[in-house]
Amino acid sequence: MTSHLIKKWYLFLLLICFGTLHSKAQFNVKIGYTYTYAQLDAANFSIGEFNAMNSSEGIELGDLHGLNGILAGFRYRIGDIGFEATWNSRFKTLKVAGLTNTSSILLQELSYRQGNYGLGIESYLTDWLSLGGSFDFINHRFRAEATNSNDRYEVMSEWNFGSHFHLGFNISGNDLLTLSIQPYIQLPWNAADFDTLYRELNANILDNPNVMEESMSFGVRLVFYNGQW
Repeated sequence: MTSHLIKKWYLFLLLICFGTLHSKAQFNVKIGYTYTYAQLDAANFSIGEFNAMNSSEGIELGDLHGLNGILAGFRYRIGDIGFEATWNSRFKTLKVAGLTNTSSILLQELSYRQGNYGLGIESYLTDWLSLGGSFDFINHRFRAEATNSNDRYEVMSEWNFGSHFHLGFNISGNDLLTLSIQPYIQLPWNAADFDTLYRELNANILDNPNVMEESMSFGVRLVFYNGQW
């Protein structure tokens, strides 16, 4: 599924959700920070094979479990129910350790970015506690940089679907700002194919391992909303 098609479906579903809301709904813009611990077994397996193949030269890439990111979006709230649209980008850059002028490896940097486009609903159980979930379009994108070039090139870009589920601990602020602390888990609906990444890192290995990934992740989001809660 292409990026263009995913974004068209996202906007279409967005219009359906918010087109049903009446004019008395409360509108809020939100921005925030997210920390994620991602499973990413297929990606980390590919990196582990790369490290094993190049261990004799002391060359190594780190793992991809811990991701930092930013989020933005908006919310319509009607009574005790809120409808949300969220864009979330989580990322990590790995530097190849142990490179020298005589190294046979050209790769010097590998960057991973996980983009999430989510449509969600949240129920406000009390003034300070809420429970929410979303349906997410998830993009896994890897880019690399070689030692003989300052330009990054795309290694892979794959999509899958998933859902977030979170608790919201909501701190009412003033008329200008409100904070929500949201521990969450994200579960996949289907798998993403990391074969292109495996082949990029391990071109000399003739095996054909299964690098399909249904990656679960969990973490915490700090979300700031404009206006009152």
